[in-house]
Amino acid sequence: MSFIQHKAVLAAAVLLIAPWAGCDDDDDDTADTTGTTTTTPQGAQGNGDAGPSETAGAGGANGSASTEGGAGGSAGSSGDAGSESEPGLDTSVELTDPEAVQVLETVNQGEIMQGQLATMRATDARVTSYATLMVGDHTSASAMLTTVATAQAITPAESDTSNQLMQAGDATLRTLRTTDSAGFDLAYMNAQVMQHAQVLELLDRSLVRNIDNRALQGQARAARDMVAEHLKQGQDLVDELNMMQ
Repeated sequence: MSFIQHKAVLAAAVLLIAPWAGCDDDDDDTADTTGTTTTTPQGAQGNGDAGPSETAGAGGANGSASTEGGAGGSAGSSGDAGSESEPGLDTSVELTDPEAVQVLETVNQGEIMQGQLATMRATDARVTSYATLMVGDHTSASAMLTTVATAQAITPAESDTSNQLMQAGDATLRTLRTTDSAGFDLAYMNAQVMQHAQVLELLDRSLVRNIDNRALQGQARAARDMVAEHLKQGQDLVDELNMMQ
């Protein structure tokens, strides 16, 4: 039997099996005639041109991490760093304690990565100092969170919220990496202000009040105070940078 005849026989077999196998008439002759379907695991996320996730979650939970929400806009003449049209985050969402741990660690790891980039690229000493503070504070917060979660036997779990934070943060990081030196300082600081404001709202409306475990709730309250202070410092610095424009 010729190769063309062989393909015709296979195609006819597919059409005969289709009504019972759930295939439709649009399947081409390269369809898998064994009936095996390959599916993507639920929760698998693509990060565009960033490749695998650029950050890690608490205790390596599912490799998820990002930043304190997504910053609106994009890097350009205004110096804003963006989240590539990331939809608005639901800050009133109800999360389980394991999901709350993952969200908090996503915030920590994203801030660490953006801060590390800023310490290398910022040209204003005040921005470098702020970025160094972000790395130090969120590294300490991450260590404390891991200690609490381990002691309380809470295993971090992914959620739509942590995944959304991861994607938005990775997008902001990619934008900052391609922002020119002249616009980097203001782009980084604008992103910090918008991200901290979003995470502060998430902490106030959801995490602090919905966490059941008392030790973890205490960690969330500490994170809330830290984020509020970072937001105030960031807003003051943005005002100073804008005055220099």
